[in-house]
Amino acid sequence: YYGCGVQQDCNKVFELFSELTNKNEENYDALYMLAECYYDGRGCVQDRNKAFKLLKNIVNFAPEHLDAQYLLGYMYYEGVDIEEDPNLAFSYFKKAAENNHVRAQYLLGWCYYHGFGCYKNNDQASNLFFKASNAGDIDATFFYGKMLCEGEATFGNRKNSEVKGRKMVENAAKEGCLQAKEYLKNTNKNNLPSTINNSPTMTNSSSNNSKNSCSGEDLLAGAAIGAGAALLGAAAWGVGKWLFGDDKKK
Repeated sequence: YYGCGVQQDCNKVFELFSELTNKNEENYDALYMLAECYYDGRGCVQDRNKAFKLLKNIVNFAPEHLDAQYLLGYMYYEGVDIEEDPNLAFSYFKKAAENNHVRAQYLLGWCYYHGFGCYKNNDQASNLFFKASNAGDIDATFFYGKMLCEGEATFGNRKNSEVKGRKMVENAAKEGCLQAKEYLKNTNKNNLPSTINNSPTMTNSSSNNSKNSCSGEDLLAGAAIGAGAALLGAAAWGVGKWLFGDDKKK
């Protein structure tokens, strides 16, 4: 899976996941990874519709599969090859977030912050950004810090909130969050202090706050980890893990 010590072979991994699902249609972790292959075009022709059908099948028969809930929500969120549906995106993010799926918590917070599929609610947004940030999501760290800087959330008194928020935004930028770096660049134009050093490289995090701020690869990062862990006990999965290249890492 990580391409450690062997040549990466996406075609072989797609073949292995296909074999696993053919032998056992209730192997929902393998079905999820197959859906990811179709979603990204890994080892196969990219087919978002097939990915969508597989994910729908998983959530119907294994509603506890958080990665499938999350990715299905994202497909409704981005509206590529299937019709955008803010209400369904919000619903699936909520189901996964309530069971501590970190990336879903961030995106549910994003929905509350922007009123996407729900009424705008800064309290809910800040709580979710705070949770996801504590779990290591740098985009959530940026948004929570931004809310503190702009008085949309509080951390103690107003001055403490601004100081805490600025530090969080700077930390997110240092970790590679393009949204945070762009925010700092814009606020610095207004002579606001910053201690951040320009980073020579950035990871897959957007430079704006729009709906398109989350790239597919970035949003899939958390989902791939969960499904991979669940499959480690299977021998075929073990082989696939060593062969399949993972470029979803931040």
